Amino acid sequence: MAIPTGEQSVELLQAQAKFWNHKINVIYIASFKCVTELGIPDIIHKHGKPMTLQQLADALSISKAKVHGSSSRKKFPRMTQIWGIGLHQLLVSSSKTRQPIEHVIEGLEGSKNLTYIKGNMFESIPQADAIMLKWILHDWSDEKCVKILKKCKEAIPSKENGGKVIIIDMIIRNNKEDHQHTETQLFSDLLMMVLFNGKERSEKEWEKLFFDAGYRGYKIAYELGLRSLVKLYTTTKVGFYCMKRAFMACR
Repeated sequence: MAIPTGEQSVELLQAQAKFWNHKINVIYIASFKCVTELGIPDIIHKHGKPMTLQQLADALSISKAKVHGSSSRKKFPRMTQIWGIGLHQLLVSSSKTRQPIEHVIEGLEGSKNLTYIKGNMFESIPQADAIMLKWILHDWSDEKCVKILKKCKEAIPSKENGGKVIIIDMIIRNNKEDHQHTETQLFSDLLMMVLFNGKERSEKEWEKLFFDAGYRGYKIAYELGLRSLVKLYTTTKVGFYCMKRAFMACR
């Protein structure tokens, strides 16, 4: 099957975004159900004016540890888990080494250019020229993400020697003109909060993670539909920098 290019790629990404929107739209219904059961409309009406997330949490007597929010978006307090899915972790190097959780690779055999390694990404990551984290970091808290990124940093050479970390994940509002696009990202944000205590992040939130983990620069390619591609570097000739690319892949 030929690899789609140009307009075909754009159409496929748009279709994928619509599919995901319908797939996780149940979050919209579940949120209203939670709001009603918690009596939030009555609380806000009694308050007599708009409430901050923290004021609402205080009125509901909910632990601060279960309240998520930022200056760019607000969320409902975390509810009980609705459903669970399997979590897998995949790291890829130039030699195509994979490091998933142990039971995932049970009984699997590698090949000439593919090696499976048991491991824990919070403890160590195999040395590699490049490490890919696809749909990984949005499952984890900021603290855990920084730990993962630090382990990646230890495993790659400097930028001058070809070292890089590649991240494929959502960046909230990477397409501000498409309402459904942003809505789907926010649905996913709520889903990550409920299932894993994770979250989708804005560019500023991602940048803080990169800085806290000790990286010196990054490049972003936004043209992956709901997702974006980010390349991290450990060293540069200048200070911390960001370069946004207006094409599919960062070179």
